[in-house]
Amino acid sequence: MLKFTRDRDIIVQIEVWAFHDFNEGHWEKNPWRPSNNTSYDSSNTTLRASYGNIGRTAHDFFFTVPKLNNDRVMLSYQQKFVDKILSCSLRYGHVLYCMTNEIHPQYSPEWGWYWSKYIKDKSAAVGRQVETTEMYWAQKLLHIFQDR
Repeated sequence: MLKFTRDRDIIVQIEVWAFHDFNEGHWEKNPWRPSNNTSYDSSNTTLRASYGNIGRTAHDFFFTVPKLNNDRVMLSYQQKFVDKILSCSLRYGHVLYCMTNEIHPQYSPEWGWYWSKYIKDKSAAVGRQVETTEMYWAQKLLHIFQDR
């Protein structure tokens, strides 16, 4: 698909982490959930078996980076996931990388900053320059001039 979008001069946004896929009701089926895979478990990562509404209760998946919980086991699998994405996308120059879709304000920006730097460093290592972004959750999108 990236070849076809490149040929048509269409910019593609890759959402690296889909925040809502980790929320209650989705986490039970999520392949990152320790009980849904054989690579790690709750005893060697910070991930728990269940989480409530992650808009109100923090999900450990989004705290694995070094400046937060530094969960090296989980982070190594997250890096492999991102490396796989990049192995398919870096040959194309029309891709925007969005770190997380609608991440809530109680989550540290360190998460997105880490992944942005990781992707930019990997890209630079193969002579590519990429653009990254983050999409924050906001219930009220008010501008200072809106009330005038």
